[in-house]
Amino acid sequence: MIFRFLLLSLISAVGYDVHAPEAMESTSIDSLLAQRYTANNIEPLPACDDLQFLRRASLDLIGRVPTLDEIGVFQKNPDRMELVERLIDSPQFDRFLSETWTAWLIGYSNAFGTDREVFRIWLEEQIRDQVSFKSIVEQMITARGSIAIDGPSNYLVRHRAAPAINISRSFLGVRLECAQCHDHPFDRWTQEDYQRMSRFFGLMRVEQRERTAIIRDIIQSPGNENQRPKFLTGSIPRTGKFRDELALYVTHCNPFARTFANRVWYQLIGRGIIDPPDDHNQENPPADQQLLDFLAGSAKEDGFQIKPFFKMICSSQAYQRECAMRDTAKEATLLFAARQVKPMLAEQYVDSFSVITNRTLEPAERRAAIARLVGQTRIYEDFQRTWDYLETNQQLIEKFAASLPIDDQEASFSLDELYLKILTRYPSKRERELCRDKSRVDITFALLFGNEFFFNH
Repeated sequence: MIFRFLLLSLISAVGYDVHAPEAMESTSIDSLLAQRYTANNIEPLPACDDLQFLRRASLDLIGRVPTLDEIGVFQKNPDRMELVERLIDSPQFDRFLSETWTAWLIGYSNAFGTDREVFRIWLEEQIRDQVSFKSIVEQMITARGSIAIDGPSNYLVRHRAAPAINISRSFLGVRLECAQCHDHPFDRWTQEDYQRMSRFFGLMRVEQRERTAIIRDIIQSPGNENQRPKFLTGSIPRTGKFRDELALYVTHCNPFARTFANRVWYQLIGRGIIDPPDDHNQENPPADQQLLDFLAGSAKEDGFQIKPFFKMICSSQAYQRECAMRDTAKEATLLFAARQVKPMLAEQYVDSFSVITNRTLEPAERRAAIARLVGQTRIYEDFQRTWDYLETNQQLIEKFAASLPIDDQEASFSLDELYLKILTRYPSKRERELCRDKSRVDITFALLFGNEFFFNH
């Protein structure tokens, strides 16, 4: 065991040789960023190598590292855009995105009377059928019916105590919770703004049944102007269908486009143009206003289609750059001249571990493993900052790994194959020397529990 951890630390510290790919084509995103680099005298990092890109795109888009077969196919034809399109058009993309967005929108459990899996399956269907993000949000805000049948109803049941707060944060980038008891200290939102936004849900009722919850609206006149809700623009709804009008307002205002664009950028790049991605305020300006305006305009013009927007960002040089591995590159990371290093999500770790060890987990077993990695003590938390919530917890990871032990099946693989299937790269000359007399099981253990494996870079 001592040897394994020594080998782990040595391998994690060793660099490796890579070959730079051919120059990438510039996109509108990159043209805008180039202006910022010139103005700030920043030299952007070059593109990552092909195998690193394959690993990055696979983790970001389908939630796991590539298999040896997938590596072989890509090495024969290292067309990055063909790879991105293939991954995004696969059912695995629909599944993984539905998992990450379900965690973002309602968390990791059936807390607050929800049926999380019903919501996730509904979301996966929406993504698969290429329903626009605008329509998805409208369905969540106006949801009615049983949580067991009507997937989006679970969103409102989860946030029944203060739905206006989560809607404002998730889809407008506005943190109204600061205005519940007093005016916002850093922005223009007042306590009255919060109270009148909350009234959009004043006619909504959540009926708790024995095994389900049902959302309905009571029939009531809209009341006089002072009793009605008020949009954050200051106008009031014209009918008594408050939630329907709110859905139209949210999905048609400018902050919606900016928040959607910023959310997807944050998910793929690892840092929002506005960061945190749910806190758009006067004291937290975007790192690049022109870039954010361009992305928001593109999203709006394309009808908030999800898959084309992911493809557009993945085709940029900004997405394909090498990672900043030192503190001296912090400014480059802030302006997207370098890739942000991201910890693996629980879903990514479980599925990658399963692929590498060639073990298929049943759905219930997989969900239980993910829940263990997230940690039971954090099951009720807010996961707006998707890529920041998971810190490597060695005890949890070792406990999970014990359920899928590493065995002698690894002995049949060459050293190159072990490195490829675990780290998606070849060993360096120094690593070959370190591993010369070591068993395949020990090498596998060291690679799986080294720092390099736990991060998406």
